[in-house]
Amino acid sequence: MHLNYSLICIPPLHHSEAVQGTVGQLECNITSPITGDRAILVIWYKGAQTIPFYTLFMLHPVTAWLGAYSRGCRAACRRRVVDKNPYRLVHSVRNWFDARDIREGSHRSSNSSFDGRTNFYPNRAPAMLEILQTKPTDSGIYRCRVDFHKSPTRNTRVQLTVIVPPEKLLIVDEKGSHIRHYILGPYNEGATINITCISTGGRPLPKVQWWYENKVINNTSVVLSDKRVKNTLVLHRLERKHLKSVFTCQAANNNVTNPISASITLDMNLRPLSVRLQGKNRPLSANHTYDLQCEVLGSRPAPTITWWKGSTQMRGHHETTDPDGNITVSILSFRPTIDDKGKYLSCRAEMAVIPDAGKEDGWKLDIYHVPVVTLEYGTNYNYTSSIPEGVDVYFECNIKSNPWVYKVIWRHYVSVFLEVE
Repeated sequence: MHLNYSLICIPPLHHSEAVQGTVGQLECNITSPITGDRAILVIWYKGAQTIPFYTLFMLHPVTAWLGAYSRGCRAACRRRVVDKNPYRLVHSVRNWFDARDIREGSHRSSNSSFDGRTNFYPNRAPAMLEILQTKPTDSGIYRCRVDFHKSPTRNTRVQLTVIVPPEKLLIVDEKGSHIRHYILGPYNEGATINITCISTGGRPLPKVQWWYENKVINNTSVVLSDKRVKNTLVLHRLERKHLKSVFTCQAANNNVTNPISASITLDMNLRPLSVRLQGKNRPLSANHTYDLQCEVLGSRPAPTITWWKGSTQMRGHHETTDPDGNITVSILSFRPTIDDKGKYLSCRAEMAVIPDAGKEDGWKLDIYHVPVVTLEYGTNYNYTSSIPEGVDVYFECNIKSNPWVYKVIWRHYVSVFLEVE
């Protein structure tokens, strides 16, 4: 005996998806192709199971059974009802069906794995079986069998896929180390870095993306295993604008639940933008104390500030930094001397973490002071001995003054005998 496979009719396979924990919906067409006909029995099976997990009697159970009997289930009926006497036939049918089914539109769930999570809605278009709080084990092929009063039995197959969202994300740096407190760095301005986001769990495997300022900047996912997917983000030549930037990794495998996400904040070391001595370069008076201020803008972290007079490093200064860490001010208590005139006073900002980031600003000092006068004999005559009476005597008046004197007065005791302007 040869089996003709062309006569075997396999119902088409429909597809349905549900996210774990949501409602799974399986459609079943219970409309008869014959006008005036109606479904009398709906039975749901899962996989290759022969015992239904859900049954709906659309008519009185006895009527449904008799309809099935009349359409060719004689062999099955004979196994349950031996005597064809109508009275005993009805009596046997009553013993076969559960007493709770002896009413029109009776629902019966008989599979403990669903634990009362299934409901069938015949009045929807199309009719729908709902599985509440779906689990991964609910995935599979379901078969809906519909018996009609007149029309032949119809079978519908539905493939239910329960989507399991990804479980967690891990962000690591280029060394593969976990990023503590989700603060990445600090990295020097101009550096190139890479960060990797690893997603664990999920069925199907999720797509992992990097976001920055509400835009996707990298959507290249690499599958590591049947449970892990990664996405590596490379940032070339970091700029000042990247300081405190937030980069977000998202993993999703459906459009129903929100993606899981993790964010990191980028910390950076920034070279100073400017170093400037405050105020104008004006003359300073010798032996007076001044508080000179030097402002460093844009350095992160706060720079090391030193003061120099020529090649000599100066002491006696202190620094303050604003709460944002963007401006550092150094104040030097400076008492110039006459000898400081013409020297170069400078403020220098340096950073140990960025060796070539040093900047400085300075002034050429102009020191005002009162005239300093010395009187001595003329250099062309040797006055080592007493001076004879009647001999000419030469004196030199040496003057050191800034600004220059406008008048020189010669006195003998208290008497003025010469004025030079």
